[in-house]
Amino acid sequence: AARVVNNYRSTAAAKGLRIIAVVPESSPTVRLDAGRFEQVLQHLVDNAVKFTGAGMVKVSLLSDVDGGRPTRLIVADTGIGIPVEATHRVFEPFQQVDASAKRTYGGAGLGLPLARQLCDVMGCRLGVESEVGKGSRFTIRFPESD
Repeated sequence: AARVVNNYRSTAAAKGLRIIAVVPESSPTVRLDAGRFEQVLQHLVDNAVKFTGAGMVKVSLLSDVDGGRPTRLIVADTGIGIPVEATHRVFEPFQQVDASAKRTYGGAGLGLPLARQLCDVMGCRLGVESEVGKGSRFTIRFPESD
């Protein structure tokens, strides 16, 4: 997570954004395909930086209540947000929340659908919570360990 965040530092700084990773050093590892997981994280961070004009992007690794096994990773931003009725569409290929978003922010509308497909392949669940004008929060829930 820290490597992906570091890759976006200059892009975020050019927009006046703060970008941070909150990943405890003592966290146990999660057994996932590292390449696929990095792709998912790149899509989520890229999306957060793209749709955030001011404020910050934060990537956080959270563990279960006893501080043991990591259970989820959250990419949160203070961007434009998504209307509740449109949150399901962000995971459909070639979709944008509204037609003007494509012209304003660019992109083909494939990053989030691809991120969801990669999560599905790894046994993770990718969801979103958002509020227009306040930002979005994408959560990757890791599979339960055996």
